[in-house]
Amino acid sequence: MDLNADIVNEEISRIAREKWGRDNRVLLVSQLGSRISADVKKFITESGGGLKRYIANQNGAKFRYIDFPSKGGAIAPRDLTSHLSDDDLEASFRSGGAISSSSDLRAPVYRREIWMAFQSAIAEGSRRYIRFDSHGRPEAIDLDREIENPSEAFEVLGKDIVLGAVGIEGKLSVGASIKAWAERNSIELTRIEFKPGHPVKNNKTASAESKRKPYLADALNLLSDEELRRISIPADLVMAMMRRLTLN
Repeated sequence: MDLNADIVNEEISRIAREKWGRDNRVLLVSQLGSRISADVKKFITESGGGLKRYIANQNGAKFRYIDFPSKGGAIAPRDLTSHLSDDDLEASFRSGGAISSSSDLRAPVYRREIWMAFQSAIAEGSRRYIRFDSHGRPEAIDLDREIENPSEAFEVLGKDIVLGAVGIEGKLSVGASIKAWAERNSIELTRIEFKPGHPVKNNKTASAESKRKPYLADALNLLSDEELRRISIPADLVMAMMRRLTLN
């Protein structure tokens, strides 16, 4: 049988899926070399490059190439890992764990306004933007398409939205979309990441500007509107907790 790129890529894709299906881990290119057939090896050699170069150039294949500088590269099924970045896959490989375990990967934590903006549908006829106020805090706004784009605002496209995200895999998918959006718009991740506050020490010489929000307020920022609606805590209890955290 005469080989072509489609047949070769199908064999490589099958091997990558078998590895992922069994171990939930990437397959090193060095390991792939011992698993492909002699005919496939010959085809790749005659194509004018080595195995690594061939794989790295197959952008439209069902597998993806991950550049592990110290390991010579790896591959993984494209459709099963589309929500994971190269860094996520490399971190999981180095930890020796399976990517599907929530203990191996932590979903990135972004500000609540950012999370919500990337998980809710954009109304038909509207555009969604993220802009930053004078204090650097991000906010999402939906405007009619007929309205001129606001200055110093960054559009969130329909392809950036991740609906129905569930569990660690869903959070990773949302996080990957946010990261890609930020990179596309040259936005530093530190501007949209959630940073837990520190308890304020009882130091009367400290200026008001140096005080940070208490932990409770930080935690509330991570809750969705639906979660907030389900919570029923007496207001006086919440205020008492806030006062205690602020004074300690």
